[in-house]
Amino acid sequence: MKRSFAAWVTAAVLLLTLSSSQLAAAPLAGTLSGRVTNAGGSGINGVQIVVNFGATFYSANTDSSGNYTVGNVTAGAYNVVAAPSAGSGYANAHRYGVQVGSGTTTQNFTLVSNPATLTGYVYDAGTGARIAGVGLLLDSDVHDGWSNTLQSTGSNGVYSMDRIAPGRIYYIHAFPPAGSNYGNPFFPVTINAGSNTFNVPLGQSGSHIAGRVTLPGGAPAVNASIFINPSGGSSGSDTCPTATNSNGDYTCSLSAGGYDVHLGEFQSGATSYPGLVYFNRQLGSGTLTVNFSLNNGPLTISGLARDYTLTAINGANVQAFEQADPGHYRSTFVGSDGRYNFTGMGSTNSYYFQAAAQGYATNVSSFAAIPSNPWTRNFKLGVFNDVLAQDADSRIEFPFYYVEFMRDRNIIAGFTDPSQCPSNKAPCFLPNNNVRRGEYSKMLVLAKGWPTNAAGGPHFTDVPTSNIFYNTIETAYNNGAISGYTAAQCGGDVCFRPNGTITRAEATKLAVAASSWTLLNPATASYADVPASYWAYRYIETARTNGANANDDPSFRPGSFITRGETAKLVCVANANGCGQ
Repeated sequence: MKRSFAAWVTAAVLLLTLSSSQLAAAPLAGTLSGRVTNAGGSGINGVQIVVNFGATFYSANTDSSGNYTVGNVTAGAYNVVAAPSAGSGYANAHRYGVQVGSGTTTQNFTLVSNPATLTGYVYDAGTGARIAGVGLLLDSDVHDGWSNTLQSTGSNGVYSMDRIAPGRIYYIHAFPPAGSNYGNPFFPVTINAGSNTFNVPLGQSGSHIAGRVTLPGGAPAVNASIFINPSGGSSGSDTCPTATNSNGDYTCSLSAGGYDVHLGEFQSGATSYPGLVYFNRQLGSGTLTVNFSLNNGPLTISGLARDYTLTAINGANVQAFEQADPGHYRSTFVGSDGRYNFTGMGSTNSYYFQAAAQGYATNVSSFAAIPSNPWTRNFKLGVFNDVLAQDADSRIEFPFYYVEFMRDRNIIAGFTDPSQCPSNKAPCFLPNNNVRRGEYSKMLVLAKGWPTNAAGGPHFTDVPTSNIFYNTIETAYNNGAISGYTAAQCGGDVCFRPNGTITRAEATKLAVAASSWTLLNPATASYADVPASYWAYRYIETARTNGANANDDPSFRPGSFITRGETAKLVCVANANGCGQ
C-alpha cells in the first residue's frame, strides 16, 4: 500500500512526546478552542490537547466541562491530538491539517470509550532474538481515532500500547536504534475491542539512504523532515520518516529496493520552501546518497477543492508534484473557503495533482504540462472511487453530478465491499452495471418520496413479503407507477420479475409516468430506432425534451438494458425534486 504524503507527515510529527512543552517560539497569530465530550455529550475533564507540526508545539488541558483553549498559535496547519489521562476509559483521537489563522478556530472531539490495547515484542527476523530500544508508532489512514502512541521496547524487546480506538486497521511503524542495521518496516494491524497482540519482525539491512539538506547559499537545513517509502510500496516494506540533524544530515537503514525520497516543506525565518521529491531511487548494497538543495521556483498554482454542488470542502488536502528530479511539491489543507495557493514551485513542467478529504474518494490526475504561470487547478470530489469528476468547473456532469445528487439524498447507495469494486477500492457505484427491476422500483419510490404503502399486497406472486424490495415494489404499484407482467406473460400468474434487468425503454416509461411532466407526442421522431409507432415513443420523447436521457446520440437503443449511471440521471431529472437546478 502506498500511503499519502499527509500520512507520512503525520507519522513523523507524532514522534514528539505528548508530555513536552512548547519547543519553538513563534509569532502570535490565533486561538484554537473547543470541547471534548463522550458519546453522550458530557464533557471530559483532564484531556491533554496537543497542537503541533514539526518543532512548533502547543498544549492545554480540558476543564471540568471538557472545554479547552490554546492561545497564541502561529497561523498554519497543525496536527491536533486529544489525549485522555491513563485509566480514563477513553481512546485518544487525532485530526491532522487543522487550519489555524487569526481569530478563533474551533475543533471539537468525541472520544470513544472502552479503548483497546496492543502488546507484543520486536525481534530479529533472522535469529529470533528480541530487540531493545525500538521506537514503535501506531497510526491509521482514518482522520479521527488515531492512537498516537509512541512506545520504545525495553530490554526484553516488549512494548505495550493503550487508549486505542478499536474497530479499524492501523499501521505499526518500527524505528530501530540509531546506528543499527535494521530496516524501518510498517505492518497493518487490525485492532479489535479488548486486548490485541502483534509481534514485530525486523530484518538486518546493510544498506542506507543518507544525505544532506541545505538552504540557498549552502547553510544546513536543521530539523528538515525526510520521508522515505517504497516506490509503489506494499505493507511490510521498509519506510523511514526522519529529520536532519544540526549539520543538515540524515540517514536511514533500509533494505535494497526502489524508494521515493521526500523532503518536507521547510520554513526558514519568513521564507517557506516547497518540498522536493526524488522518485524511484534504487538502493542496492552500501549507501545511496540523496542530497537536497532547498529553493523557490517561479511558478504559482492555486484553485479550489469543492463537492458536486461546487461548495467548498473544508479540510480537504491538496497536493501538487512536479515531474522533475527532484521535483517540487506542496501539500496543504484548505479552510472553509476551499482555496489553496502553492507558490515557489518549479517552472511550467509537468505536474500531477491529488485531492482528498474525509468521506470522499481521492482524485488523482496524470502528469500534464502546466500551460501558463500563474495557473488555476480546481478539484471536484465525490464519494465513489469509480465515479470521479472529469470537469472540475462544470456543476452538471454526467454521471458524476446525478450519482452524487441521488447519493446525497439517500436515493441510491454504492457498494462497500472492496471485492465488489474495481481495483478493490471501496466504496464504488458500478455505474456501467445493469439495474434490476426491484432496484429500479426502489430508486423511483425514494426519489418521489412516497411513504411505504403495501395495502392489498402482495400483488405479484414472485414478490412475497420476504423479498427485500417488497415494500418499495408495492408502494410503486399502489401509486400507479408499475403494473408488472400479465398472467399470460408469467405462465398463469401476475408477476414482476424483481431480479430481471430493465431496458432503457421500460425504465423511461416508468420514470416519466411517475413524473409531473405532460406526455408529448411530437410529429417528428428524434431517434431513428424509436419511430412514432414504438410503444414507448411518447415517454422517450418526453424524457428527451426534459433532458433526462443519457448516452442517446444518435440512437436511443430502447431494447438495451439501462445502466446504473443512466438510471441515476433518468430518475433524478424526472422525479427527484431539485435535480439539475
